[in-house]
Amino acid sequence: MKDKSVIRDWEMSIKTRPDRIEDMALAPSIKHLLQTWETNRVIKHCIMDGHSGTGKTTSARIIAPLVDKDFEEINCTTDGSKEQLKTITKKMSSTNLFQLMGHESKQKVFFLDEFHDIGKGEQNVLKKFMEDYSDKAKLIICVNDYKKVSSAIADRCVYIPFDVAVIDDKKGSLRILPNSGFKNVGDWITELERSADVVAKKLDIKFDKKMKDKVSGNPYNLISIRSYIRGLEMTYFGEL
Repeated sequence: MKDKSVIRDWEMSIKTRPDRIEDMALAPSIKHLLQTWETNRVIKHCIMDGHSGTGKTTSARIIAPLVDKDFEEINCTTDGSKEQLKTITKKMSSTNLFQLMGHESKQKVFFLDEFHDIGKGEQNVLKKFMEDYSDKAKLIICVNDYKKVSSAIADRCVYIPFDVAVIDDKKGSLRILPNSGFKNVGDWITELERSADVVAKKLDIKFDKKMKDKVSGNPYNLISIRSYIRGLEMTYFGEL
């Protein structure tokens, strides 16, 4: 193992994100959909829904630049006022964004993160834009609570659920969601381990089986790839 002064970069591991959808810990059907978009360099208006740390932002940042290398990312927690959205839609509908490239029309991609922090009334400002410019611009919308999305917006998007597992409050155990595509907790742990190893390789470190088993023994570490990575981070530092 590297010494502690070198491995301190591991504290930034949450920013060491995978570069490919293949390396993400995702439900099989979601991974297949996103890989298809990744391969074909296409995007549809979509809503990525799931708890924090499930891979929504990373997936968006992988897919968006394949269609628009200068895609715009907007954090709606700070930029979510109605007036701000009006400014955004005006900018998005500017014809100078859509210059022809050969025989193809360039698409502009806007990634709206934390969209659930915007009220439903304010969200509807985007409705007309999504209709009028659907062939020239695409929205990637990330939310932690799909119920907070206006139906007018939701109806115009592909719904992509990122949650795979939840904690059973009564039993205190992990429960795999029925539509996740994973047969059991063991299959999901295998997926988490594979994705975590990609991050570790980037940092030139390695997790042994003892570390992984210790982290997997806590169901709260298995809610998302982020929680799993953080569990490994704490275990790794503890054993240096």
